This record gives sequence, structure tokens and C-alpha cells, in this order.
Amino acid sequence: MGIIERKRFRMTCRFPFAIMLYPFCKHRKKFRLYRNISTTPVRDGAMAARKDTHSRAGNYPYNISSQIFFKMLDYKDLIPCCTGMIQKEVAERIAAGPGSKTYGILSILIQAWYKVEYLFTVHEHVFNPPPKVKSAVIRMTRNETKELGCNERLFKLIVKTTFNQRRKTLRNSISSILEKGNPLSNDPVFNKRPEQLSVQEFIELTNRVETALKDKADIDCGNDIARKGATSQKE
Repeated sequence: MGIIERKRFRMTCRFPFAIMLYPFCKHRKKFRLYRNISTTPVRDGAMAARKDTHSRAGNYPYNISSQIFFKMLDYKDLIPCCTGMIQKEVAERIAAGPGSKTYGILSILIQAWYKVEYLFTVHEHVFNPPPKVKSAVIRMTRNETKELGCNERLFKLIVKTTFNQRRKTLRNSISSILEKGNPLSNDPVFNKRPEQLSVQEFIELTNRVETALKDKADIDCGNDIARKGATSQKE
């Protein structure tokens, strides 16, 4: 985590903290001396899961920070706050809003469950030796959302599928999930690109797509029954 003042931790820590450290961290024993702070070693670069509610703070490895935050979402009900330093470009993606070039999968999936605050930029010259990239400190605080109000698996699938072809309109990028011939694809919203939709609009889109897929399944099922009935009558 770098150099952290003991007094500052005592003043600002409102939740039990789990500090993620690598097993080989030489300062691990020093952290254990602090009261009200527990250390949770991170093995193989993955977030260590705990069963109690706790906040997380750390200097997250830049090469796996996205994976850490995706794993955090699996334990969102146990993590009310997550603060840390990450690569500036990743921090900007997490905090970005609709219409921004940096707005994407990470932005939507995290903002669906957390309030994101870009706190400040950390420049290269404060490190020795200086890295080749800028860093940033962000804070993610759990919002009041308990349920998205849609099929969460389909929500994730739609977000990831559309942003994997972010330069295309939704009508084209979502075609692997919703066929272009489906009546829903004629809606004006499908003329937009994914970065133009807010989190709430993606939730609404998910519900509409799920309904359209169910309707198609019902129609196909009805057609199959009708064909079988016609065949049996001929026999």
C-alpha cells in the first residue's frame, strides 16, 4: 500500500479493513501491529474472499486491477467501500460517464453497484524510480442498489457483447443475441452506440431483449406444436 500514516488510518477507518498484500511483502508484519486492521494475503494475484463485511484499500497491481474489481463485484454485499491507487487510464474508465470514449464495460458493471469518485492523479515523479504511466486514486462506495431489476447474467452479456464492437450500432453489435429480424431491433435505441447508453438504459434494454427472446421462444414453440399437429393429422 505504500507509506500510510497510522493516525490517518485511525481517524478515517469507519469499517473493518482488509489490506491486500502479497505473501512476499516485507512490511506485512508492520501492518499487523495496527489495531482494527487485518491483513489478507493475496495469492496468485486474485482477491482473497472473506465472509465478513469489510472495506478494501490498496495499491493494486496495474496489470490485474480490472480482474480484481470484477472479482469485487462477486462480493459486493460484503464490500461497502474500496479505495486504492491504480493506473490512471483504468481509473478514468471506471469513473467515466455515458458519451465518453473511456466509458465501457468496467464503467457500467461497477457503476451499477458502486458510486465511483476519481479522487486525484498521482504523477510519475513522486515514485523512485518513476514509472512510465500516471496513477490515480479512486474510491468506490456501495450504492443503495440491491437488485438491478433485470436478468443480471443477460445484462452482463449484453454489456460485454455490445462494447466488444463499440464502434457499431447496437443493432449490429447485439445481433449475436437478438436477431436483426426481430421487431425489437427496429426501435430507435438500436441506432445508438453502446457508449451512448447509461447504466439504467442498459437495464431497460436488458428487460426488453429478454421479453423479445421469450416471445420468440413462445412463437417457435407454437409453430413446432402446429407443425407436429399437422403432421399427425396427415398420418
